[in-house]
Order: sequence, then C-alpha cells, then structure tokens
Amino acid sequence: MTMTESGFKHWPAAMVNITNRCTLRCRHCFVFREANPNRVGDEMQTGAMVEKLAELQRRHGIRHMLWMGGEPLLRPEVLREGTGLFAHNTVTTNGTIDLIDLPRCIYVVSVDGPPEVNDAIRGRGAFARVERTLSRVPADFSPTIMCQMVVTRSNESVIEETVHLLRETRAEGMTFSFYVPLEHDDSDLTWGSLERRDRAVREVMRLKAEYPDFIWNSGRSLELTLSEHALRITRNCPSKELVLPLYLDGDDFVTPFCCYGNDVDCDLCGAWVVFHLAAKLEQAGLSPTLEPLTAEA
Repeated sequence: MTMTESGFKHWPAAMVNITNRCTLRCRHCFVFREANPNRVGDEMQTGAMVEKLAELQRRHGIRHMLWMGGEPLLRPEVLREGTGLFAHNTVTTNGTIDLIDLPRCIYVVSVDGPPEVNDAIRGRGAFARVERTLSRVPADFSPTIMCQMVVTRSNESVIEETVHLLRETRAEGMTFSFYVPLEHDDSDLTWGSLERRDRAVREVMRLKAEYPDFIWNSGRSLELTLSEHALRITRNCPSKELVLPLYLDGDDFVTPFCCYGNDVDCDLCGAWVVFHLAAKLEQAGLSPTLEPLTAEA
C-alpha cells in the first residue's frame, strides 16, 4: 500500500457521484439499484462538495477524477469549480445535455447501439438527443469527446453498426465496456457466463484491428477480458486498489468496496476500467495487487 506524506493511503484516481438526479433511467444503470447508497433528495451544496473534494485530493494525492451521477451535467457549477482541483478529469454523460468547456477534461458519452437498440435500453429519443448534443459542440471546444458502448447480450449483434454510426459524429474515439451483472441476474442483458460473453469480446477485438485509431480499448485489455484470463483479473481487482469510489449520500460521501456497487457478480465483471488498469499494470511489470509480476503470472 502506498502512503501519502500525510500518512493516508494514496489513491491515484477516484470517481465521484455528484448528483442522484438524471435525465434518463437506463435499464443497466448500477447507480440507482436498491443495494447502492444513493437516494434522490437534498444534495450537498456546491461549496461544501468542492471543499470536501479538495480535502480528499490533498489527503490521498488524487490526480484523476471521474465525475458521474446521475447525470453530472445537471451540476455544472460543481464541474466548473471541481475540475480545477485535479490534473486529469473524465466526465461521464448520457449526452442529453449540452457539454461545457472544462479544463483538462475528457467527456465520455454513453451510446449503446443504433437508435432503436439504444432507446430500448436508455429511453425513447435518447439517441437523437445524443446526436443533437454532439452536433452542437463548437469547433474550438477544448475537451476530448469520446463515446462508450456498454455491450450486453441484447445489443451484441449491433456492435459494428454502432462503430460506423459514431465514426460519423464529433466523437474522436470510443471504448467498449461489457455489462456488469447483478448477482443472480437473469435479464436479457447478461450472458450468464464468461464463455458466452467471449463472442462479443472477440467481435470488439476484430473491430479494434480494423479501426485501431477509433477504438481506444487496448488490444491487451480486450485479451484479458476473455474467459481464459478474466477471473485472474477480477478476483484481484485493480480498481479496488487504485480507484476510490465516492457515492453521494445526502451531505456526505460514502465509499462502497466496488465502484459498480456492492450487489454485482464480480466473476462476470466486464468493466472497462478493471481490464484497462490490469493491462497498464502488466505493462509496468506489476500484478493487479501492485506486486511485481512473477514468471508464473
């Protein structure tokens, strides 16, 4: 465990839920499930929230903040003041609200397929609203804009079509995350096993080879998502060691053990961040637990 000069655990990255309000109600969203510590109601005031985040940044040495909700663009004043605290910022948005120019920022806009498929997951008209938002971004906009598709069993057949559609937009690139199911999940979103999910992972790998500059998952992170490697990563989750999750709960933050909530099936996790970090650690000669890799690893 790396410690800061103040004696607290060092967290290179954190994710913060800054609002429990949202403009959509997506079927696969993990934020509002009953087991997660979110409730819509009174929210922490902007000044208090920024002050708490500044304190956490100093205490833990956080350099990269992932801003999320709900829909974080419903709290533009928090984003404008808060992003100045961190060296790097990523804002995840559903794309239904105009983007604002922020320093040192990447926007991740969620799109889960062509209009009919996306809207079945995210709500009627959601795809058109994303198109409108992307079309309104000014030419001199400083943040990077990318998209992310959450691949599920219900949309795996339209992965390539989604890539083609997004390449025609203002997005500079995209990543893929694979649905993180609930424990005992029997919905049409989950494959139910890593082996069944492999087909979708291999399709993304094929498209990565075809569009290497547009698809930003690394080749190695996708390889690690395959069933032959996945459990080695998820049972030693690098996100758990490197990303501090901060969920908004009234006038304070709480920290569940997993940034996807405490009611998920970790063995079937396909979160982009988990496998991205694992690939980065491997490249640095470290295991997910931050120990040096051995020959057997």
